[in-house]
Amino acid sequence: MDSSFSNKIDYVKEMYPKAFAKIQSTIEEECDKMDYVGSPMYDEYPDKTRLLGIRDRIFEIVHMENAACENDVCIIYPEDDWLKDTIMVLLLYEIQRRNQ
Repeated sequence: MDSSFSNKIDYVKEMYPKAFAKIQSTIEEECDKMDYVGSPMYDEYPDKTRLLGIRDRIFEIVHMENAACENDVCIIYPEDDWLKDTIMVLLLYEIQRRNQ
């Protein structure tokens, strides 16, 4: 990936709202764990069931971190379906970005 493209992506990510930035950070950590030769993340046509499993794992992490939050900077997410949809969109974008 071209470094100027990567710098632009990083610049845009800095403008994400706090809630989205936290989710994106968790997604990147999970994608880093799947970043190896032969990873299903790099399949030409990723399996939807597998992607839903990844999304659910990320959802659980975000949900547990949020439940453990005890200070005034906790993020209040809307209902679970909204959070899962948001995670899925950001996950698909991150996988596509890594496949370029």
